[in-house]
Amino acid sequence: MIKKYDSYMNDYGLLIIPGGVKALEYLRQQTNALKFISEWNKREK
Repeated sequence: MIKKYDSYMNDYGLLIIPGGVKALEYLRQQTNALKFISEWNKREK
């Protein structure tokens, strides 16, 4: 999954994650999303 979105990480410098209790709970259940966020963080964007 990360390779698929690698170009997005190179094109953008900001990742916006919507807030709210339900949104965060849903996000925690999405392993691909968590991997994407983790990779984004590693790149120090």
